[in-house]
Amino acid sequence: MDLLTAIHQRRSHRGDFESKPICQEHLDQLIEAARWAPSPFNVQPWKLLIVADPESKSVIADLTQSAIIEQFKDARFLDDNSRWIRLSEEEWMDEKDGILLSDHLELPSPFDRDPTKAKSILKNARFLSFLGYIKAGKIPAKEISAQVRNSPVLILIVMDHQRR
Repeated sequence: MDLLTAIHQRRSHRGDFESKPICQEHLDQLIEAARWAPSPFNVQPWKLLIVADPESKSVIADLTQSAIIEQFKDARFLDDNSRWIRLSEEEWMDEKDGILLSDHLELPSPFDRDPTKAKSILKNARFLSFLGYIKAGKIPAKEISAQVRNSPVLILIVMDHQRR
């Protein structure tokens, strides 16, 4: 498979991870690939943090859950993400990206029968930051934090913006 084909066929995986551990050889390959990744003047201003310890993953999962709930209080976050929300399966298939709203929450009436009626609300999503204060992000936060907690390993990429 050539690079362009691989890029076109890549997909984001948002489901649960396999429970089998990742072997050290594969981790070493990822670390080596990062080491060879190009950067200006070859300064490589990143570090990889490999987290496999269950207690550490749990702490990161808790932080993730809190951060997601906080994001729902941010008008800019809501405005930006509203542009990626697809209201019908047809729209989602046509756009080939974004998230299908009905996959993430149960819509109240009349939107449950015709999700496209929510389009006007999404155009004004930046005004909906009050939703974060009533814990609107709680469901995705719980799901995502569980994925973090249950993953075999976390690889965090930390950028050092002082290195240029």
